Amino acid sequence: DLPVVLDTIADLLVTHVSDAAGVYLLRDDAVTLDLMSVASVAPMMCELFEQALGGRPRRADDPGPIGRCFVTRTPVVVNEIEPAALLAQTPEHYHGILERYPTHSLCYVPLMAGGDQLGVLAVTRFRTPHGFDDVEVDLVCNTAELTAPAIASAVMHDRLAETTALFETAFAHAPIGMAIHSR
Repeated sequence: DLPVVLDTIADLLVTHVSDAAGVYLLRDDAVTLDLMSVASVAPMMCELFEQALGGRPRRADDPGPIGRCFVTRTPVVVNEIEPAALLAQTPEHYHGILERYPTHSLCYVPLMAGGDQLGVLAVTRFRTPHGFDDVEVDLVCNTAELTAPAIASAVMHDRLAETTALFETAFAHAPIGMAIHSR
């Protein structure tokens, strides 16, 4: 089940590395990244991510850090975030949350399985003012490497289920009938 896999990964990252984590997956259009799962030590931050960022799909070719991570296929770490710049990019009714939980650093890591890019893992820190060190970035990279095959499998399972449902609907509503024949 794709949502369970993604939620487990986000929870794992929050438990061991960051204060909040999100999983972005690439749409079939190969350009749009959708925020599919969020976890945080602060439930208000989950709300912020889901509503402010989740409603605004990202582009894989975006010039910002998430796009750089996707295009270069390498981790991108932003260890010092300017609060004013972050506030300028966020709807005003979320400013209170960002002031209460000021984001200090971000780390984006590509999700790849079998040479295919699936998306990006995003982790952030707001409880401590220090950035992500090399060990923590390696931990996020290892998490991405180990979980990407499970994500790819869950995505394929969901697509197969959709295809099967479409076929069954077409078969059930065929005006003259359909039959499967094999030799």
